Amino acid sequence: MFCQLRLLLLSVLLLSITCSQEEKLFTLADSQTRCTIVVDLGPYSSVQEANDAYNDIDWIDNKLKEDNACRVALAAIELQHYLSRILNIPESYLPIVDDQETPKKGNLIVIGLPNDPGLKDIVKPVKRLWRKQKTSSDQAVRIDSFYRKYRRGLILSGKNSTGTLYAVYELLTRYGVRWFAPGDDAEFVPRLQNIKVFSIHEFFDPSMKIRGFWIDARRPANQGDMDIYRWLGRNRINLFWNREADVGALKQRGVLLNTGRQNAFTTLIRPEYAYRYNHPNMSHDEHYQMDPYMVSDLFRGDVDHDKILSYQEAHPEWFDLEIDSVTGRASVKAEPHICLSNTDAVKEFSQIIVDKLLYGEWQTCDIVDLWEPIEWCTCGKCLKMGNSADKLLYLIYNTNLAIREAQKHGSLTRPIAVHGYIRQFGAKPPSISLPKGFNDQNVAVFLFTGPRCYNHYIISPSCTAINIWFARSLLEWRADNAIYQGDLYIAENYNADYIHTLPATHSEMMRLDIPAFIKLGITGINFQHVRFRNNGVQKLLNYQFARQSWNSDTAVDTLRNEFFAYYYQDAAEVVRKYYERIELAMATISTWGYYLPQRVEAMLEFNSDSTSWPFLIDERFVAADSINGIDFRTLWENTYHNIFEARYLLDQLDTLTLQPHIRKRVTDLARQLRYTELTVNLYDNIISYLTCRKDEDYIKEEAILRMNENKARLLSLQIESTFKGAKNAYEDSGVQNIVDILNSDFRK
Repeated sequence: MFCQLRLLLLSVLLLSITCSQEEKLFTLADSQTRCTIVVDLGPYSSVQEANDAYNDIDWIDNKLKEDNACRVALAAIELQHYLSRILNIPESYLPIVDDQETPKKGNLIVIGLPNDPGLKDIVKPVKRLWRKQKTSSDQAVRIDSFYRKYRRGLILSGKNSTGTLYAVYELLTRYGVRWFAPGDDAEFVPRLQNIKVFSIHEFFDPSMKIRGFWIDARRPANQGDMDIYRWLGRNRINLFWNREADVGALKQRGVLLNTGRQNAFTTLIRPEYAYRYNHPNMSHDEHYQMDPYMVSDLFRGDVDHDKILSYQEAHPEWFDLEIDSVTGRASVKAEPHICLSNTDAVKEFSQIIVDKLLYGEWQTCDIVDLWEPIEWCTCGKCLKMGNSADKLLYLIYNTNLAIREAQKHGSLTRPIAVHGYIRQFGAKPPSISLPKGFNDQNVAVFLFTGPRCYNHYIISPSCTAINIWFARSLLEWRADNAIYQGDLYIAENYNADYIHTLPATHSEMMRLDIPAFIKLGITGINFQHVRFRNNGVQKLLNYQFARQSWNSDTAVDTLRNEFFAYYYQDAAEVVRKYYERIELAMATISTWGYYLPQRVEAMLEFNSDSTSWPFLIDERFVAADSINGIDFRTLWENTYHNIFEARYLLDQLDTLTLQPHIRKRVTDLARQLRYTELTVNLYDNIISYLTCRKDEDYIKEEAILRMNENKARLLSLQIESTFKGAKNAYEDSGVQNIVDILNSDFRK
C-alpha cells in the first residue's frame, strides 16, 4: 500500500512538472511587448565593447573566452538591429543584457547557453538536447522555445560560438531577411506586426561543412571590405583567403582563412633560395640554427662563389635534376620540384609550412592549401610512388606530421586543417595504400570540376563528351572500397579564370549540382575566382551558392523570384528573362572559351585535310564522325542568338523609369553585356574562319577583317577589377594567341 502511495505521488509530481512547462502560443515581441536579449559578455562590460574588440583579440591563441564573447555580442547586435526593423520598433524595446543581469520576468531571447545559475532551468533542457544529437557538426544550430510561469522566449544556440551566430542568422532568414549582395542597399527586411512563438524545437546541420570562396593568388591583397565581410557572415560562408587587412572582422564571423597558394609546392623551397641552416662545412652562416640534416654526398660547397649557400648547393639531391646528355652534368629543371622520395626534402618542405604558420605570412591561417604541381619529380624513385593522388596524399601526411609535432610541443596552439587540391579534371583516386598512421580528421581533398560543360549538370548521364569524365572519377573516389575515405570537397568552376569577366551565370546547373554532390557524400565546396565588384549577373550566383551550400534543400525557384523582385524591383521581370538568355548563351562557354584556344591549330590542320562536310566536332573540339559528332556551327549559333536576344531585353529597360540604385544595377548589366557582345563577335569571326570550306576564301577574308575590327574595339574597352592584370578587354579575353594564329594562317 505504501509503495502504491509513493507511485501515485510520483505520478502527480511528474504530471505537475509536465503541465507547468507546457508551451503555449505567445507574442515574443511587438510594439507593446518588450523582449530582452541575453548574452554572456565574459570579461566585457557592455555588448558594444565586446563587439568592438574583434580587432584587439588574438584569434589564434586558442583562448576562447574573449573570442566567444565577441562573437555572441555580434550575434546579439545583429538580432536586435533586424528584429527592430522587422517590427518597426526602437532598438531600446529589445535591450541587450549580460546573463548575470537577466530579468526575473518577461520575454527573453537567450543567445548561446550561458552558465549563469539564474538561467539553469531554461538552458538545461537545451543542453540535454545537444547531448542527444551525437552526429552534429561544430556548425550545427538549435532554435528552441521555452515557456515558464514568469519567463518565456527563445534560445538560439550552437555547438560553439560560431554556431550560435549562425543560429541568429538562421532565425532571421526564416523571418524573411535576405542579404542578396554586399551593402545595406542589397538587403531585404520584411515588416511584421508581431512575432509569435509556439513550441519551437528545431535542429539544423549545414549541408556542407566547408562553404567558401577561393581567390586566385594573382589578385592583389584586400579584395574584401566590411560590407563583403558582413555579407559572408550573414550568409554563413566560412572559407575565405588570408590576404585581408581586417582579419579580425572575418574571424569574428567564424570565417576560416586558407593559405590560398596554387604554387606552394614550387615556391616554398626553391634551389636558389638561401639555405637557412648553419652548415657544418661552411662559414659565415653561424647566425643560423644548426643544420638538422646529414651532409649531402653531392655537396660541393659554394659553387657560384657568392658566399651564400643555396638549397641546391647544400642538397642537390633534394630537387628534380636534369642530366645534360652531352656533358653529363646535373642541373635543376626550370620548374623545380622537390624530390618526393627524399625524406629530408619533404621534411624541410613541411617544416617551412609550420614556420609560416607560426611566424610568417600564414600566422592568421586556419587551413594549409596544397595543390598538386603541374608535374611531379620525374626521378625513378618518385615514379614508383603511385599516381598524382598518391603523391599528394603522401605530402599531406608529412605536412600533418610536422603540424601535429608543433601542436604537441605547444608552439602551434590552434587547430590547422590541410586541404589537398587535385588539379587534374577527372583525376584518378589513390592507387596504393596510404602511409601508416595517416590521419584524415583534419584533412580534405578537393576535386576540380573544370573545365566542365555547363549545358548539363555535373553528373548528368547526358553529358557524354565532357562531364562524364569527372562523374566517373567522382564515383571512383567515393566507392566503398576506395583507399581514401576522408572528406572529399569540390572546387567548382562556375567562374573559372578563362570566363572570369564574362557574365557566366549558371544558376540552373548549380541548382542541380549541389544536391547531387551531397547525395554522393561530398562534404565541402568552394567557388573558384569569386567576383564581388562589377560582377553583374554573378551576384545571383554568389548568393545562390551561399544559400544552397548552407542548405541544399533551399527552394531555388523561390530564391530566384525573391532576388529579382527585391533586387531589381520594377525591372524584375525583364531582368529575369535577361538572366535566362545569358545563362543559355554561356552554357557553351567551355567549348569556345577553353577548348577552342587549345585546339585551334589542330582544327586548322583538320580543316585543310578534310573532304567531308559538314564540319562535325564534339564539344571538346575533337573531330568526330557524322553519326556521333555535333555540328558546332549550330551549337555556336545558339550562343550568338541568345546574346542578341539578351541585348533586346536589356534595351527595353531604357524605356522604364527606375530608381537611381536600380538604374545603376541595370547599367552594370549593360557594361558587362557590351564586353560580352564584343567577345562573342570576335569568337564568331574565329569560328567562321575555322568552319568554312576550302573553296570559301571570300568567307575567310571577311572573317579575318571582322576579327581584327573586333580586336580593335576590345583593345579600346577598359575592364574594371580584372584579376588577371589585363589593361583592356582584348588582353582580358584570352584570345590573343588564336588571333595571331589565324592572321598568320591567312597570310600563307
